[in-house]
Amino acid sequence: RHGRPTLIEVDVSVLPNGSVTVLVRDDGGGLKSHRAGNGLTGMRERVELMHGTLDVRTRTDCEGTAVRAFFPGTSGASGAKMETSSARQPS
Repeated sequence: RHGRPTLIEVDVSVLPNGSVTVLVRDDGGGLKSHRAGNGLTGMRERVELMHGTLDVRTRTDCEGTAVRAFFPGTSGASGAKMETSSARQPS
């Protein structure tokens, strides 16, 4: 929202072990500072409550920001994707 993107992409991947990755990318202005504001801090706290990790960075492939949340599954690790969902929404 703050970077004024024209395109936002959301990808959700679920592995057979139940692990979930949510990746949100936009083509906005990128991160202007490395200081987390209330929005990023709140997202990180919520992800960590579910024993997950959050990675937020300026994209290297184009202008914009990428936010990746990973939530671990409950069974053994597997590298194959079971289900993938993707959405693209112009803003």
